[in-house]
Amino acid sequence: MLAKKTDDRYQSMDEVLRDLEPLWKTAQHATVAGLVADSQQLFAANDLQRAQALLRKALQIDVGNTQAKSLMEKVTVELRRSLLLPKITEHLDRGRGFLRTGKLREARGEADAALGLDSRHESAQSLLAEVEAAAARAQEVEQKLRLAKQRLAGRSAHGGSHRSRTSARIGQRQRARPGTAAADRRRPEPPREAQETERNIASGENPVDGIELRRVPESSFRGAPGVPG
Repeated sequence: MLAKKTDDRYQSMDEVLRDLEPLWKTAQHATVAGLVADSQQLFAANDLQRAQALLRKALQIDVGNTQAKSLMEKVTVELRRSLLLPKITEHLDRGRGFLRTGKLREARGEADAALGLDSRHESAQSLLAEVEAAAARAQEVEQKLRLAKQRLAGRSAHGGSHRSRTSARIGQRQRARPGTAAADRRRPEPPREAQETERNIASGENPVDGIELRRVPESSFRGAPGVPG
């Protein structure tokens, strides 16, 4: 353009742009590379918003830069996580509370909700594993209790049947013997004189046929045959 000779000067703007394009591309690459490098440092420092802003500038300069695109995806994911983190933490806190009180269904629901927001969240995955382990232990205990109840029920039924058979055998023996309690109750009582005689014998008296012997004076027997005078 500033050449003295006319033939050496650019004849059109297209010729100018054609010569400037390599320089422009070199400058683009250098600028984008610098922006990406700065973004990586910010990403490592967890300064996600500033890293995102620099990557946007880099992609405006070179929309096809693969390194800038890849880093932008990572930054976006982490930004989304940071925005969802309070909600995830809330679900995890409630889930741990339910787990401590034995409410396993509610605890699993909170763990699933947290994983729904971030499927790779390590704390949510850990909580879900704890809930599943607790559910397995509870199922095992329930099964053992069920088996114990069945065994107790079987023993009780066997004992009742044994007692029933024993009672039946005793009843049969009583009915077969004539001297049962019922027969004793139907037996008539002895006469009154016999009862008195038994009581007198027990008290030391000497009744004969139910009549007490009385003393008779000796004079009443004098002169009787066979009685010495």
